[in-house]
Amino acid sequence: WNGWKHVRTSPTLVGRHDKALQLSSGALVALVVLLACIPVPFYSVSEAVLWVPERAVVRAGASGQLNAIDVKSGSQLQQGDFIAGLNNPKLQSELDQAQAEFEELDIQLRKEQSDDIAKTIQTKRQLAAAKEKLEEARQKVASLSLTAGDNGKWIFVNGGVPEGQYFKRGEIVGYVVNGPTKILRVAVAQEDVDLVRSRTRAIDVRLARRPWQNFKAKDLRPVAAGQQKLVSPALGSDGGGVIPVDPSDREGTTALQRVFDCEIEKII
Repeated sequence: WNGWKHVRTSPTLVGRHDKALQLSSGALVALVVLLACIPVPFYSVSEAVLWVPERAVVRAGASGQLNAIDVKSGSQLQQGDFIAGLNNPKLQSELDQAQAEFEELDIQLRKEQSDDIAKTIQTKRQLAAAKEKLEEARQKVASLSLTAGDNGKWIFVNGGVPEGQYFKRGEIVGYVVNGPTKILRVAVAQEDVDLVRSRTRAIDVRLARRPWQNFKAKDLRPVAAGQQKLVSPALGSDGGGVIPVDPSDREGTTALQRVFDCEIEKII
């Protein structure tokens, strides 16, 4: 305002006020156009965790207690190598019972084939059902064996697992890691997801231990729509993250707001 007043009333600009006003107005218009045309940097910040491929994750195929382990954490494994077994007496008992039923029906069928055709047909149906039940029981018992899904270094979850620990079906027992992972899982807040999906031009990654170092990333891929389940407790407030979580959730993975799970690949 003082500058504008000076242009209009200053004695030094006597006879030149109109020209000075024109120049000032032109400069102001040019500044407004410049600010409108030059793109202003716009970004959002989301937290992420390093993620290993699903084939590297060793999960309990069925619930059971961990048996004695011969493979030490840090050992190099090949795909398909046996790691450890889980003990589930109930599944083993179901397998034994299914095996006995199948063998009994098989013997019964052999006796009936030359006697009663109608009864033979019924027994064949029972035998087919028993065989299916037996195969299912075998698969359940086989899933108690933990094997490597990839080549790499074997790492127990949380650094080590005591013998006898109970694992539920689907629970992670450890990882077979083949070199540093490039995949990150990102928790994008609901208010940012539209902009992230439609206007992402570049992705920068900074690690918590090295915030001064900047990495590039690519291939933003949505994994899951808005949900309240976090992929890792490290993203929640109880695990050091910024996303508020439900205090009643002992695992610390239930967010109080919807988040969108995305995946990116870090360029090393």
